[in-house]
Amino acid sequence: MSTIRDVANRANVCVATVSRMLNKPEMVSQSTRKRILAAMEELNYHPNEMARSLSTKRTHIIGVIIPNTSLPLFGALADAIESSCADNGYKLLLCGSRGNADKESSMMAMLLANKVDGIILCASLRNPDAYMNIDLPIVSVDRIIPNIPSVSCDNFKGGVLAARELIDSGCRYPVIVNNVPGTQTTAIMRSKGYKYECERLGYEYREIILTNEQFFDCEFDAITDAMKNPDYPVDGIFITGDTHAANLKRFCARRGLETPRDYKLIGFDGTDLMDYLDLSTISVPIVELGALAVELLIKRIEKQSVPERSLLPASLIRRSSTSKDA
Repeated sequence: MSTIRDVANRANVCVATVSRMLNKPEMVSQSTRKRILAAMEELNYHPNEMARSLSTKRTHIIGVIIPNTSLPLFGALADAIESSCADNGYKLLLCGSRGNADKESSMMAMLLANKVDGIILCASLRNPDAYMNIDLPIVSVDRIIPNIPSVSCDNFKGGVLAARELIDSGCRYPVIVNNVPGTQTTAIMRSKGYKYECERLGYEYREIILTNEQFFDCEFDAITDAMKNPDYPVDGIFITGDTHAANLKRFCARRGLETPRDYKLIGFDGTDLMDYLDLSTISVPIVELGALAVELLIKRIEKQSVPERSLLPASLIRRSSTSKDA
């Protein structure tokens, strides 16, 4: 059975450096951490986590609550967080809430019972007050909770870019498609940015509201009906999620409507799905979001100060669905 001294010899560092990496990874350079982790893997070395947690009062486990890892955005975000945790000597305990407030509460209780060092929260926030008095470092991703640091994409600027892209591509009757307004900061800010840019460019702000059931059951008749409205024949659609954009494209295709010939379409997230379907999208810097969330959480675990709000830029990825030539 390999020992910590074997790991040190394989990684060409002293035993104290290996111990420091296991107990306080933030004090060891990333290149050295990677060498030590590689040596541990090669030697199949597993430190005694229980003994280590008793001596350091830390488990080196980070909990993550995500609505649904089957959705491309959240799957990519979970992967980015796990990769960054591994680089920093932490393990990940991933919880999927499926957007259910009761399940989120039980997931939070489970994480607290397992003594995680901190939590990255990407929850539905139907009850944000439930997270405000938890005595544990928390960082929120794309959700605003009072007194909890957050890491977000610039959703307002993303909405601006989406409106400008539809109008620049020749749309005279663009709309934004949302679900029933709630507490989701992301959708609210995307809508605000879209509205701001439409009005700045002299276009009427129009919105189509669908229920959550209509979104997830792909019942988009309200959108195709709007395309036939003689007073405002919709010719450009901004739908605030890549999965919804992909489903809408398929729905319209079954009715003989194609992008960009009959309408322009742009989504939001920047997942690989949109590349496959050749759909324009507003790209979220997913890897950077995950890495920054982990960085800030580790700083909070180490009782360092972190900014209350961290904003990363959104960017336009233009594909054929907003082509001007159709």
